[in-house]
Amino acid sequence: EAGFDEPWLRALADEAAALPDAIVLSFGLWDMQYPQQAGSSSGASVAERAAAFAAALQTFLSRLGDAIDAALARLSARRERKRPRLLWLSVGAIASRALPAWKVKLLHSNLSRAFNDAAAPLLRRAGVSVLDMYTESSAHPEASPDGVHYPGAVSRSHAQRLLRQLLPGCRRAEGSRES
Repeated sequence: EAGFDEPWLRALADEAAALPDAIVLSFGLWDMQYPQQAGSSSGASVAERAAAFAAALQTFLSRLGDAIDAALARLSARRERKRPRLLWLSVGAIASRALPAWKVKLLHSNLSRAFNDAAAPLLRRAGVSVLDMYTESSAHPEASPDGVHYPGAVSRSHAQRLLRQLLPGCRRAEGSRES
């Protein structure tokens, strides 16, 4: 979504005092819920909606790469040439039974899976590590009170997985609960 993406990409390219060590990305749910903004419609097939998502993602990845390149060029006088590590948290499963009625026709796990399948090769080609959030959330639909968020054990497990990716070699924090 350009209204959200462009300001922070511009700030990254033109104003950042330094590049971050990592950028964690998570998107797809909004594109499912508001398909018109993703270049699709709620009446489109799963394949058509996934293709629209992939096209929007390709545009975003190109803009992100350009912003990082611009920042690296701008910061090169300070010898900062390290690209940030890029990670994407895949679209989680949808627990349809917990969704409000108006969302049921827009959000479903088949679409989550199709978005993930369309995104993964594009992300990997762009050097983005993909962290699977779908598998665990699909195994625990009862853990989602609203059909899309997974508080408690599922979220803690996702957080631990992300931390292990960001901080390889670090052990689970003493006293934390991981399921």
